[in-house]
Amino acid sequence: MQKKSPYRIELTRENMMLTVIQSHSGEIINGRIEKFLHVNRIALSIVKDKVLFLDKTPHTAKIKDICDKNKIKIVEIDESRLHNGINKIANMFFNIVTYNIKDYKYVMLLETDCILSIDWYDTIKNHMLAQDFWIYGSENHVSSGYHKMLSYNNSAKNMNGVAVYNREPEFVSLIYKVINSCLNTRRNYDTILSESIRSINMNNKLYNSPYICDLSPESQKNINYRKIKPLTRVLHQKRF
Repeated sequence: MQKKSPYRIELTRENMMLTVIQSHSGEIINGRIEKFLHVNRIALSIVKDKVLFLDKTPHTAKIKDICDKNKIKIVEIDESRLHNGINKIANMFFNIVTYNIKDYKYVMLLETDCILSIDWYDTIKNHMLAQDFWIYGSENHVSSGYHKMLSYNNSAKNMNGVAVYNREPEFVSLIYKVINSCLNTRRNYDTILSESIRSINMNNKLYNSPYICDLSPESQKNINYRKIKPLTRVLHQKRF
């Protein structure tokens, strides 16, 4: 009888994780999606379940071949019926975080300015499965926006959108409650979601991972992430 490897996670409904790349048609036009896939091609090759979310556009045909090559499914969101005031980024996030919940308990959300280490997937998944969280991601410790929020709420602990989301029923219910606030404001959905979690005294569900580092503002592109999180496996920073 063949023994199971003690180092490999046995996949069940309780630990299935979907990797989602959040983007938009403008990043097809400027070549950012192709650059992201080229830079991270080896790191992404070990991930079985990958989806690219973007708005519905004729430009999608330009990236079909490269997505097929990288075994990435494309999901287009039709934004034609959204009125001008809707926050389209929040709408995209809502579609992502509620996508295929039946098969995947966890969603790892990436953006096209992320850089992945070779061992990012196994490192993060092994670690996050041992934690109790709703959002497993990264605070932005040096963002001016983050410090503005701290002055507004001293107990602030805002988690950036690049993170793993544990879609257990209580958290999904909270997302449905706050989605209208996210859609009808120019504020970031991740800030609103973090505030909502703190408002019900569930701060402990926001997990600041040692393996995910957020330095996403343009002003932080030259900061040495190793001084902030030396164990980083997913870097959210505009480095290309």
